[in-house]
Amino acid sequence: MPAKAKSEALKARELQKEKDDLLDRAGAAYLTELSKPEKNCKSSRTIAKDFMQLHLEATGRHIKLSHQTVAARAAGRKSKVQAAQARKWLLPTEVEIVISHILKSAEQGFPLSHRRLKEDVD
Repeated sequence: MPAKAKSEALKARELQKEKDDLLDRAGAAYLTELSKPEKNCKSSRTIAKDFMQLHLEATGRHIKLSHQTVAARAAGRKSKVQAAQARKWLLPTEVEIVISHILKSAEQGFPLSHRRLKEDVD
């Protein structure tokens, strides 16, 4: 039996994760280049081009990397996903607890209102 086709949102998430991983590796490579003497040091633009070419040869997919983003990652900037995870209200374990509480209440025949759910979560 064939597998289900991936949704567009899932494809976009996977592509973004792949791009973030590539940017992290390029940022780390640029950081090591900065520790070399200035005359032997590669620029962030060269590092970005090298990593784009290596990824194209390895996977057959072209992912465009900005040299400014590579330099920013080397300076310590987080990816969008990492920054969003830091802003979440609940931890992943807390989310699982809340979901199990909602399901138990629904099984018992007590659907939760928003107010009741907020009281239980807080």
